[in-house]
Amino acid sequence: FGFDSMMFGRLHYEDDEIRRNTSQREIIWKSSPSLGNIADIFTEVLYGHYAAPHGFCFDLRCKDPPIMDDNNLYDDNVKSRVDEFIEAALTQ
Repeated sequence: FGFDSMMFGRLHYEDDEIRRNTSQREIIWKSSPSLGNIADIFTEVLYGHYAAPHGFCFDLRCKDPPIMDDNNLYDDNVKSRVDEFIEAALTQ
């Protein structure tokens, strides 16, 4: 299909645990021996399947706090929310 890369979130829980513990969530998938390197695809396993990072779900059903950057609001929390997001990214 001409893909250069892909991400996926569903894999066996034992494979997921091994990849988390060995930092091997990114690989070069050698998809076709007959086509050679032209068919290789950079592949990444999503950290939280298809979910947003913990604390950053903004769906109507979620209760995570919004990011508020207006001084007129009761809580200007941009700095703390950015710090939390950076921490979540570093964890991944």
